[in-house]
Amino acid sequence: MELTPCCKLYDIKDRRYTMKISEVSQISRISIDTLRYYEKIDLLNPKRIGSHRVYQDSDLETLKFIQILKESTFSLNEIHMLIKMDQQYLTMDSVFQMHPSDIQSLRSLLSTKLSHIDQKIATLLDAQQLIGVMNEKINQLPNGDINDESNI
Repeated sequence: MELTPCCKLYDIKDRRYTMKISEVSQISRISIDTLRYYEKIDLLNPKRIGSHRVYQDSDLETLKFIQILKESTFSLNEIHMLIKMDQQYLTMDSVFQMHPSDIQSLRSLLSTKLSHIDQKIATLLDAQQLIGVMNEKINQLPNGDINDESNI
């Protein structure tokens, strides 16, 4: 599994920027407390220079991965498992060497989550249709204003 980049930050010399936690918070729209929590539970591992956290664009990629999975019904524990598997099985050769229990856990998790996502999509499509019908009814009102005295 390769994490999809959410943004690339390069300087003029094409070297990667490093960012402070406040910059990462602003870019990712994730609170500093949440970033610290992700580090505490080992979802995120920024480098440290002295007592300061130093983030790179790879950390932003990981944050985007976390955000997408959180919105797709994955728990933080499940996301942690996927990140650890991604780190453990970095190459295709190592993927073929996966322990059978890891393969089964991953299959089960992904199958369950795909089913949940399909259900969520169906619900959102139903909501979209209902809201569309309501919007059409509202748009049929003269001037879109039910309090307009000329409609009485």
